[in-house]
Amino acid sequence: MGKNNEISEIKIKIISSLNNGKYYNKRHTPIGNVCKRLSNIPCKKIKKAIKELKKEKIITVKPTYHSADVSLNVKKKKEIDNYLTQMKYI
Repeated sequence: MGKNNEISEIKIKIISSLNNGKYYNKRHTPIGNVCKRLSNIPCKKIKKAIKELKKEKIITVKPTYHSADVSLNVKKKKEIDNYLTQMKYI
């Protein structure tokens, strides 16, 4: 499995996890909690995937006093749905 394929699978799992928790716009969660939910994946890889999702503007990162929090961008709902349909094929 190539690195790009592995990162794209991690992206799908992150989006699925945030979607299941209904983390959109004002509702957000620390990156550490995302790492805990996806405990079978190293946190370093999760953070790398989150950076890529931030560049695509699918995830918004909000700085807080304890750490950075993430949530899904509701304006990118079509792209999020595309990722979630890809989840079925993994």
